[in-house]
Amino acid sequence: MSGGGGGTALGTSLGGSQYPIEAVRVPDDYRRFVCPLCPYKTPRKDLLEGHVRTHTGDKPFSCPFCPYQSADRSNLRRHRLKNHPDPNKHSNHQSQPSSQPWHF
Repeated sequence: MSGGGGGTALGTSLGGSQYPIEAVRVPDDYRRFVCPLCPYKTPRKDLLEGHVRTHTGDKPFSCPFCPYQSADRSNLRRHRLKNHPDPNKHSNHQSQPSSQPWHF
């Protein structure tokens, strides 16, 4: 991990040991998904879609037990685990299911 290859070997201390870290140059087109509203760039389309929701305020993930909505699926999952640990206790609220499928 040291020497040639165009990278610069950097040392970092982790638990008293030295681990070399290679600094690797990445082509600019690696981050090909660009936000149309700000300078944000990412290599993954799903990350750009989530980022754009920070601008639009779109919240496509809805809790089936209360009016909570989220722009991010992981925030909805955390909400459900914290606020609705036993979904059978919350059967009195009827909400429209989100058009997004549930994936945990």
